[in-house]
Parts: sequence; C-alpha cells; structure tokens
Amino acid sequence: EDEQITATFTATNERDESVTITKLDTTCSCLSVEAEQPTLAPGESTTITAIFEIEKLVGDSEKQIIVKTDVPGALDQFLTVNVNIPAVLEISPKRVEWTVGEPAEAKPVTFRVLREKPIRITAVKPSTKNATVELKTIVEGRHYEILVKPLTTEESRTGMVRIETDCEMEK
Repeated sequence: EDEQITATFTATNERDESVTITKLDTTCSCLSVEAEQPTLAPGESTTITAIFEIEKLVGDSEKQIIVKTDVPGALDQFLTVNVNIPAVLEISPKRVEWTVGEPAEAKPVTFRVLREKPIRITAVKPSTKNATVELKTIVEGRHYEILVKPLTTEESRTGMVRIETDCEMEK
C-alpha cells in the first residue's frame, strides 16, 4: 500500500587515500539514489540512500544501483534492491472477448481481495451502451463476480468496465 520504500547502504573507504563516488546510476527510472557524502577519507563511511517508487509495481522486483568512483581501473560496484510488493487484489481474466457472430452470452470476471482489509465494490459501469454488467457478491469485501454481456456480437466493438470500490488507495 506504500508508494515508495527507502533502502540504505553503507559504503566504507578501505583504501589508504581518499575516494570520491563520481556517479550513481540505477537500472530503473523508478529508483533514485544519492550518497550522503561523495568524498570519503581513508576509513570513512557514507550512507547511500535509494528511494524506490513502487506504486505501480506488483510482485518481486529487483533493481540495481551502479556505483562509480574516481579510483583508476576500479570496477563498478553494484548494489541490489529486492522488494516483494504483494498484490492488493486480483481481477481475472483481465479481458473477455466474443467472436463476431458468437452468441451474446454473459462471461464472468472474478474480483478477489488478497489483503486482510476488505475492499467493497460500490459500482460497476460499462463504458459503452452496447454491453451490460451485473455484479454478484460471493463474499462481501472479499470476492465478487462481474458478469459482462454484450447486447450483440454482430459487429466488432470494444469497451471497458469501470470498477469503483471503497478502497482508500487511488491505484
């Protein structure tokens, strides 16, 4: 349910001379990174802070930070951020289809809440007048079935179903 998480790493200069972190790169635009102090005297440490924007991610995600220094011939150092973002809900299937000329029968879409706190569907609305939707509550706040039915399949059409909930998260 968080929009971002923060990971911190400690970097220590184990050399006999000062080292400067010249660049911090990431493997994803969802990750920003900065060093508290880029130049380290011998034996000195700094904190590297990574902010991982996870708002639109679900499942396991691994991103890397590439640390470059001014040490001649030194290889880049890689720091890894691993996070598992549990899904809040599951909608399956994400898409239903009818072939042109196929019987215009209702097809079910399942909506399941995967977190502990319930999410109630407050409305389901088709984006087109060429389809109907029916909401069936299986278990209040946990499990619903949405029956989607085209009025006709005589020609190709597309549409969406908007599911409105009482979930506190906008996403």
